[in-house]
Amino acid sequence: METLMHPNNNAVLATLPSSEYQGLQSKLTLVSLTRGQTLIDMGESPTQVYFPVGAIVSMINELPDGQTIELHMLGRTCLVGVAALDVPSFYRATVRVSGLAYRLPMSELLSLRERCPTYFIEAQKRTGLLMSHIAQRATCISYHKVEQQLVRWMILMLDRLFDDVIQVTHSELASLIGTRREAVTMALGSLARQGLIEMNRGSIRVPNRAALEMISCDCYWNALGIAHPSLRAASDRNHAQLKVLESV
Repeated sequence: METLMHPNNNAVLATLPSSEYQGLQSKLTLVSLTRGQTLIDMGESPTQVYFPVGAIVSMINELPDGQTIELHMLGRTCLVGVAALDVPSFYRATVRVSGLAYRLPMSELLSLRERCPTYFIEAQKRTGLLMSHIAQRATCISYHKVEQQLVRWMILMLDRLFDDVIQVTHSELASLIGTRREAVTMALGSLARQGLIEMNRGSIRVPNRAALEMISCDCYWNALGIAHPSLRAASDRNHAQLKVLESV
């Protein structure tokens, strides 16, 4: 548990050179975030930045008709507030999975701008990746079936969890991906019949992530700039065949 609580368990903090990390370390406060807690409201200029080391935070867009949709989720590979650096936030940051995070006052962060160049370069990279994920999310909503959207969501969640069990209800999933609960239930039932997930009340277990990845749409992989697993598998087979031919 002590290892999981270390600031270096957050990928952003782990990339910093020791000189910059030392400058930030004394200003970081370990806090416990609770599911449903709002960290940043839409239109609000955040006063704190959070570096999750266990908690997972949803970026929620609130539509004029009262509906909500998740733009992306932030965990130990990210920081919360990166896309709202000293400007009004375009999303509401709500804790999806309870856990720990390190909190840093925005005023302290801005005062370190000149002394922590690596941090701000890394923050820019994370912002670019975040925008890529949001763009792919829009594509996924427009072109892919509910089942594919759910697979993408589950893979993203597994990236941020220390477990293969996702605590979520069908109603919550429907709200997160912006569709009807009935459509979510049907899609999850299909995945369960294929043996890709195991459903329990209020939770979903993914016994074999690799199998789930093979049926995913391209959106998750495109955002990371990585080829789809099926294409990589074909490439690996072709490479192996070429090696055999070369050895003949």
